Amino acid sequence: MDACRPVAADVGAAGLRRSAGHQRQRRPLGFAAGINQDIGLEVNNTLIAWKESGGAATFSPNAAYVLGTFAVPAQSSPISVQLVWKTNRPTGATIVAGAGSTGAFSPPSLTAVFFAAGSASTAQTAATTTQNTLGGSDGSTWRRLDGGSGGSGATTLTLTTPNDGVTRSWNVVANADLWTASVGYNQDLGVCMNQGTGIGATCAAGTTLLGWKESGGRLAAFAPNAALLQGGVQLLPNTTYTFTIVWKTNTNAPGATIYDAAGSPGSFSTTTLLLQLVS
Repeated sequence: MDACRPVAADVGAAGLRRSAGHQRQRRPLGFAAGINQDIGLEVNNTLIAWKESGGAATFSPNAAYVLGTFAVPAQSSPISVQLVWKTNRPTGATIVAGAGSTGAFSPPSLTAVFFAAGSASTAQTAATTTQNTLGGSDGSTWRRLDGGSGGSGATTLTLTTPNDGVTRSWNVVANADLWTASVGYNQDLGVCMNQGTGIGATCAAGTTLLGWKESGGRLAAFAPNAALLQGGVQLLPNTTYTFTIVWKTNTNAPGATIYDAAGSPGSFSTTTLLLQLVS
């Protein structure tokens, strides 16, 4: 797979690099249901982030996306970034990347973006490998994924924009593995914004839901979806904003629980929030 070949980057100054991998993953017919596909990002052969893509059904591609960031020291030697994959457990089954037919397969991709050191006002990220749960969602209230309140939390960022007198465009990205233990409920992923230094436990009045996506869980339990939400927002200069990942079920779900992050304790998949200055 071309996207799995290493990407060499010669870096002459310290900074932050954002890497993202994307591929459609599926299983051929004839293998047992329940074999999921894991996609990861490696930097110099060290795994920095990964996602699990559900495999409850054969010939059912998932457009999986994994986002990760890492610090880049000032150096002259190349840095290798590559997209890697595996099954979620030992199996004799085969997994496949790319949907479509010969000559027109959907292509895997790997993208790296570099931010210079000292660019906290132009790029920020929050990431966690902790698994969160949400039980008994009413299907309408957006709750903070990290369970926090105010300006702190594992998937919460507080940003003060540059004092340059210019209203600028920002890119907001949220990436999480979402799944349910109860068939019949989907998981909704969103990003909530507040002008100020905090957000309460919910995305309530006075805050703004920047965007949201629905991740499937209606037909299969324990089948993670590597959900991606990406949106844009105009931010005023020299102003403080708070951003946090929020979630809910797609409908009232008394007694049901949804989860973010796949894997097991000590090696859960990464949940990431990224803010990036565009122009």
